[in-house]
Amino acid sequence: DVCSSDLTSESTIHVSGGTGLTLLVYNIAGGAPVMKVKVDGPDKRYELNLPKGIYIVQVGKVVRKIVIK
Repeated sequence: DVCSSDLTSESTIHVSGGTGLTLLVYNIAGGAPVMKVKVDGPDKRYELNLPKGIYIVQVGKVVRKIVIK
């Protein structure tokens, strides 16, 4: 799985096998991404530091919906 989320007290996105791809995070309202990061390793974790809500995460062709509580 290229992209999975570990949602605990803080929200962390785990990206594996996504080297060279771009991690994009959109809020559910759409529009421009609220976060954009170039994945620079085979197994990376990214802190989202975003307000509570529902977000769409995209890495390459993989798209996931996450909920930050």
